[in-house]
Amino acid sequence: MKLTPVILSIGTLIFGAIGLMGQNAKPLDLSNPGALTPAEEKKTFKLASGFKIELAASEPTIIDPVALAEDEQGRLFVTEMIGYPNGGVGTGDVSSGRIKLLEDKDKDGFYETSTIFAEGLRFPIGLFPWKKGLIVANAPDLIYLEDTNNDGKADFSKVLFTGFHTYNIQQMLNSFRWGLDNQIHAVAGSNGGTITSKENPKMAPVELRGRGIRFRPDIPDSLDPVTGGGQYGLTMDSFGALFSSTNSQHLRHMVLPDDQIRRNPYLAVGSMALDIAEHGAACKVFRISPFEAWRVERTSRRKSSELAKKLPATELVPGGYSTSSCSPLLLDSDSVQAPYRDSIIICEPANNAIMRDVLEPKGVTFVSRRGDPEKEFLASTDNWFRPVHLNLCLDGSILVLDFYREVIETPLSLPEDMKAVLPLKTQGKGRIWRITPDGMKKAQPFPEASNFNGLVAELESGNQTRRMMAQKLLVERNQVGAKDLLADLALKSQSPQARMHALCTLDGLKLLQEKQVIQALADSSPGVRLHAVRLSNKFISQSDAVFKSVSNLVGDQDARVRCQVAFAMGNVGPEKSKDTLIKLVKSDGEDRWMQTAILSSSAQVGGRLLLDLLEDEAIGAGGNIGQEAFLSRLSAVSSTRLENAEMAKLLKFVQRPNFKSGLRAAILEGIAQSQVAIGNSAEDLWENPDAQLKTALDGLRPLFDNAAMTARLSNASIANRLSALRLLAMGPFAVISQLAPELLQAQTPPAIQTATLQVLSAFKKTEVSKIILDAWPSFSPSLRREAVETLFSRKDRIEAIINGMEKGIIQPSHLEASRIDQLKKLNQVSLQQKVVAILAKTSSTNRKQVVESYAKVLEMKGDHIKGKEVFKKNCATCHKFDDMGYQVGPDLLAAIRGKNSEYLLIAILDPSREVDPRYVNYTIETKQGRVFSGLLASESGTSVNLKRGENAEDTILRNQIESIQASAKSLMPEGLDMQVKLEDMSNLLAYLLQVAGK
Repeated sequence: MKLTPVILSIGTLIFGAIGLMGQNAKPLDLSNPGALTPAEEKKTFKLASGFKIELAASEPTIIDPVALAEDEQGRLFVTEMIGYPNGGVGTGDVSSGRIKLLEDKDKDGFYETSTIFAEGLRFPIGLFPWKKGLIVANAPDLIYLEDTNNDGKADFSKVLFTGFHTYNIQQMLNSFRWGLDNQIHAVAGSNGGTITSKENPKMAPVELRGRGIRFRPDIPDSLDPVTGGGQYGLTMDSFGALFSSTNSQHLRHMVLPDDQIRRNPYLAVGSMALDIAEHGAACKVFRISPFEAWRVERTSRRKSSELAKKLPATELVPGGYSTSSCSPLLLDSDSVQAPYRDSIIICEPANNAIMRDVLEPKGVTFVSRRGDPEKEFLASTDNWFRPVHLNLCLDGSILVLDFYREVIETPLSLPEDMKAVLPLKTQGKGRIWRITPDGMKKAQPFPEASNFNGLVAELESGNQTRRMMAQKLLVERNQVGAKDLLADLALKSQSPQARMHALCTLDGLKLLQEKQVIQALADSSPGVRLHAVRLSNKFISQSDAVFKSVSNLVGDQDARVRCQVAFAMGNVGPEKSKDTLIKLVKSDGEDRWMQTAILSSSAQVGGRLLLDLLEDEAIGAGGNIGQEAFLSRLSAVSSTRLENAEMAKLLKFVQRPNFKSGLRAAILEGIAQSQVAIGNSAEDLWENPDAQLKTALDGLRPLFDNAAMTARLSNASIANRLSALRLLAMGPFAVISQLAPELLQAQTPPAIQTATLQVLSAFKKTEVSKIILDAWPSFSPSLRREAVETLFSRKDRIEAIINGMEKGIIQPSHLEASRIDQLKKLNQVSLQQKVVAILAKTSSTNRKQVVESYAKVLEMKGDHIKGKEVFKKNCATCHKFDDMGYQVGPDLLAAIRGKNSEYLLIAILDPSREVDPRYVNYTIETKQGRVFSGLLASESGTSVNLKRGENAEDTILRNQIESIQASAKSLMPEGLDMQVKLEDMSNLLAYLLQVAGK
């Protein structure tokens, strides 16, 4: 599947800066102080106490550096992204990228020798030493380069994998690092791609869409998706937890592994990455540099606005908040002393600074707190200082790549008057700075790759880079002769990290033994136990001793160990795993991460697990909110595979008199969800059940009758009415079909109307279409959106939509552009012809003509107060603005700030003219004929989540997907001109511009 959306022209920068003001009548003077020499720039730095900074390289030796890798010889390979910004995209015929080989031959700390190792590349923003060459991220390709004649220049290249998308220059493949699982991990941004192997065409294509990757260069079909969520940069703590950054989200933890989630195809999950910063996204950055002239200009325009008092403080200053965070680095080195040891430092190039956070464990994940109250780890007064990449070196020093440019913003975010005066292209400069802790001892030369004795000794190093390099080289060179040394280290080393690395290296060499795993499962270090449980997967299904040792850790004091135990239970039979999983449910069932880990292991045991848990009457009578959530998810995952007798038993459990009502509702909702997930509905249970199941279902009828009464009561609380309605999705269709016409009337609260439509959507009955169309004329815009989703959710309802359009009940303007496209492309020719005829009569499909017909609006004086009502009626379902509405699409305030009325008019009337790949509309069709549409919110190995109006989300299991397509159309509907007339449009523009502070 090839996706080719167009890049949006707002708010998409390599480092997350936001847009500027529109056209100015007078020439702009946005000049800033010029470039400094390296010696002058050094004087501008304010560095944390206990460290010093020195120049390691500068132009002309290096230009526009963005990534580096150090090999075992201490040589530096640095990528140059000379072609940035390239219009903000990674597409086009680009060949300006280079890789430089830098050497410090006299060992004075300055790289005086430079060789062009490779040139003619596109945008190489990731590289990794492998055997005799380099792995390079050169999207759309992942390539291998090698210097075969030792002249410092690559003379051999091959493509390993291809298909990485290049829509957005800030979201391309980057940041390789060796993992404890002996594979290379990388960040793939949000561009995604359909990845194929050049060396093994038989490898099944891998769809990414927001996930990262791992692979072995020497195994052609090894590329595998991993948990993503980062944009640029990947770092690891001492025991393998991975972290990344994404612009304003300066620190994200990749909490759960995607490959483990994929084991249970019925498990639907959201994002497996978590923002862990206690001080939140877009946090305060204590920059010491003056604000750039263009930022000052923008702020002055805002402050002159009538609504300056209504804008938040962050919008009335030119900067000072994290918007460009990238390349986090954990300071895991004995060269770094407290309080900086094990801190994470993060580049913030837009603010000319490097931030620092301190990690603290929090259950299965972490929380990070600011390292220093009101200062950054490193800051500069020079606006040209652009730290974009950090690296912990073999000698214990920290290298900082300084992109050194006046402007790092891309043209996508700048109006024409700014583009004309700001220097966006390369200025031929770049620096590398070395930060060293005071008193750092001179490091010993790193052992040669052939010296396995020396490499094993390095596993005890206090420097993570040296440990990881040693593990990589031992595995890469297949040093099986190190077996005894590694076994001894795993058992006797005083360093927990060394014991862990020894185990992982033995595993990579295929030398790991059962007894070593059992010993490690009893290790005093939770980090070692964590990886011992992970490595037990090779033995646990065949070894009772290993299974017992793993199961004994069910009460481990460390939550991450218990989580790994939950994953391990998925590798043994259901009879073995059930008791351990039940214990984990009772101890950790309230934690959402633990819930997911347990559910991932319940593919074969889920039904038995659910029934055994409910045998305990204490759970049914006193379940807390966390257990309710878990049992709902468990019933959704497992109930479709219950035999009729087991389903009858489950339904009888929830009918017990002392069964908590909230838990009862949660389980029944889970059952209904499970049926929908496989393309059926709960109504299938009511059709031709056997005697045993019929008895159990009949026992529920009073429950559904009572729920219908509650849903109807206008004096009942909204919460109680919603709870009752959700329950009806599990009931017979007759109950909701009689109730729905009443609840869809205009006087019913919107939340109840929406919930009613959602319940109807769960049923396959053809009567659903008639109920909705009968009530359609009274629907508000937001309710129409939900009704559209219900009608489009099944193929057999499409004809009812077209009939409704023919009768004038449904106007084409009620439908999003992607839905109109869907109707135009119907396979049934007669229906397709009807659609074409209807559209020809009722709407203009020429968006350019529509925009031109509204040009007079630009000369009208709008009323912003009336415009607020227009926004509320037509826009708030997908846009959060002025403390109103829902944020489904992009941040509207950031998107329109600085834009003029002409720009906004075009964006409103022709929303699909330019579409950011993050906001294209996806359409998913299931094997059962259900159709879902929305923005791609997140995905895992088992499910895809689409977001639509009013923050509603649909989760679709991968094993039920027939097709998934990205439209070139925006989720935002075309045809607002059919609803928003000239005067209303003028009022809407006035409202948007006033709130935006123009």
